[in-house]
Amino acid sequence: MKLNLSLRTKFTLVLLTSSLLSLFAAGIIARAILLHEFSDIMMHQSFQRFHTEMTVYLETYGSWENAQGQESFEAFEQRRKNLFDSPMSEHSTQITTPVPGTLLSPPTKPLSFFRFALADPDGKILMGNTHLKKGAIASKQLRDIGKPILLNGKVVALALPSSQPNLNDLDIGYLKAMRLALIAAGFTAGLLALFFGLIIGNRVNGRLSRLTFAIKEMQAGNLYQRVEENSGDEIGLLANTFNQMSAELAEMHDALQKSNLQIKNQANKLKELTIRDDLTGLYNRRHANKEGARIYEEAIQKSQPLTVAMGDVDFFKEINDGYSHAIGDEVLRQIANFFHKDARSSDILARYGGEEFVLILPRTPVLSAATLCERLRKKIEQYPWNELAPNLYVTISFGLCDDTSYGSFEKQLEIADDKLREAKLDGRNLVCFDISPGTQDSKVLL
Repeated sequence: MKLNLSLRTKFTLVLLTSSLLSLFAAGIIARAILLHEFSDIMMHQSFQRFHTEMTVYLETYGSWENAQGQESFEAFEQRRKNLFDSPMSEHSTQITTPVPGTLLSPPTKPLSFFRFALADPDGKILMGNTHLKKGAIASKQLRDIGKPILLNGKVVALALPSSQPNLNDLDIGYLKAMRLALIAAGFTAGLLALFFGLIIGNRVNGRLSRLTFAIKEMQAGNLYQRVEENSGDEIGLLANTFNQMSAELAEMHDALQKSNLQIKNQANKLKELTIRDDLTGLYNRRHANKEGARIYEEAIQKSQPLTVAMGDVDFFKEINDGYSHAIGDEVLRQIANFFHKDARSSDILARYGGEEFVLILPRTPVLSAATLCERLRKKIEQYPWNELAPNLYVTISFGLCDDTSYGSFEKQLEIADDKLREAKLDGRNLVCFDISPGTQDSKVLL
């Protein structure tokens, strides 16, 4: 299982672990150095005392063989110790000894740190220890570091050192106290590492949390973010770089948004140019056919009414010929304005030909469509065209079809054109249509 630890926790654990490991390593090294130095010092002191005591021992009895015949070295050393520790030690000159004058100097206290050995000048072990047995021959290397014992200027024996300490209770207690001191120091260092790790971790975590929050805000779409960070360390450098990047991204995003909006507007304008009639602003024939087919299919699927109206300006050729094409164009523009004002946003209004117009009216029955066309017809008839040109009079005729049973928009438009032709034959300035079967109230006042 993967643990998701925070940066603060990780930082604290790393600091605590590294501190404890460093302290542990330092403790091991310090203990090894302490023990080594302690052993070397005590070794030197003990060997000096052993050499001194052995010299007194041999001087007292004249030789190793004579000394061993009288008393052992340990017994001799203990007797001297007891003698000088007794209340009568200040009158020691009254005590008889095997060799007069040998007890003029007090004995050194016997030490048990090390077990030393004694060899004759040829290296034969006279008094052994743990590693050297009596009667064995000491190596040349050991003899070279041995300390000679002189009698009358002649080497009578060699005191051989030992490298293995034999610690007493006091020494063991001293070393144990040192270990406890190191453990206590380690525990204290661990607490300090934990304390400072939490403080530093909280500070670092807080600084990075602000940066993380800003990054998440950018991810959510708020590109412009600023992290206040005044330090000169790596986090401060990262924050400054982030601020600069955020500002640049926000600026680029704004520029891109503006550019996209311009492109979208231009695309919409271009699309409008392709589907709109330049003169009137109404849709062109191609777009009317495309949208008409779509609306027709939708009406069939949803069983909704659909009326298609075809309009044509009466005697438009005479207007162009009698008043000029410029006047004719203005007439078409004004008629288109009437269409725009009266139609719904869902209606499709198109200039289908020169003076022909198509109105596609979804969800509109024929009677409602006829009312709209009649209203347009009257507005066009009653408009003061003489203000545009003297004696100018303009009317329009409409043909309507709402029967969707013919099978296509094109066929429905063809029927509307037939009804327009009937309106022209009946005298123009008319709205002509048939009442489809099932249509309620077939009478319309026009």
